[in-house]
Amino acid sequence: MTDVLNLREQIARIDLLQADLQRRQQELRDVPREQIARIDLLQADLQRRQQETRLAPWQIAGTLLARHGYTVLAGQITVTDQERGTDTQLRGRLERLALEGYRLDFHALELIAADFNETGFPMPLRKELGVTHIPPKTQR
Repeated sequence: MTDVLNLREQIARIDLLQADLQRRQQELRDVPREQIARIDLLQADLQRRQQETRLAPWQIAGTLLARHGYTVLAGQITVTDQERGTDTQLRGRLERLALEGYRLDFHALELIAADFNETGFPMPLRKELGVTHIPPKTQR
């Protein structure tokens, strides 16, 4: 008798799962194609950004080093010029990645820039990062 009860319980569970699957399939059919396309684009953009974030710092730094005469670093790490853009654009990308890594915003960048002269933070790099206004140093 218990075998029959267990079998009935299992059949009831299968029926519930099948009904849930059919409901979910219908929900998916009801999603407009434009939304699905938009979701696909957003996922592709997110994947591209994640890949850039993971790989870009090493590639950017390697490109900058290669452009200034380095080919092999300690540990026999080979660097090559493999990124597009000017040195200033690449340095700007590195600075933005560092800001994101430290979770700093544009205001923080302006405060940091105020501590450097043009030798330490050249004007072309400031312009690349959009830091043209430098607030006065804070009094402590």
